[in-house]
Amino acid sequence: MKLKKPPFLQALIAIGAAIALTLILIFFSSPNPGRLARAFFLGPWSSPWFLGNTLDGIALLLVSSLGAAMAFRGGTFNLGGEGQIYIGGLTASMVLLSFRSFPAPLLLGLAALAAVLTGGLIGGLSGLLKKTLGINELISSFLLS
Repeated sequence: MKLKKPPFLQALIAIGAAIALTLILIFFSSPNPGRLARAFFLGPWSSPWFLGNTLDGIALLLVSSLGAAMAFRGGTFNLGGEGQIYIGGLTASMVLLSFRSFPAPLLLGLAALAAVLTGGLIGGLSGLLKKTLGINELISSFLLS
């Protein structure tokens, strides 16, 4: 009987393996592995500018992976998450630029709502195509993005 590891432990093992592999690659590819490892692991935390760029890159990956995980939980596939995020961002920008006279909290809420609705409509279009025409959602979500 095979014992199943708890998800938290699985995540820790995956992170540990990724760090170990990174350190092995750094050790074999750099003339100064200690300096490179320090820059790689501590560099993003060394200034507010680097931290902001790191968080900016991570945010897109987290949101698109959350969307993919939700699609997988529903028994479907969605390769268009990144495109849905970009079209939502474009819509939010258009709302922010069009309604500058609105109070800031209302404007931010409106922009966020517009972004979510637009991204959801693009994602829902793949579902509609699958339901009505039998088109594979994996391909349609990828091509629509």
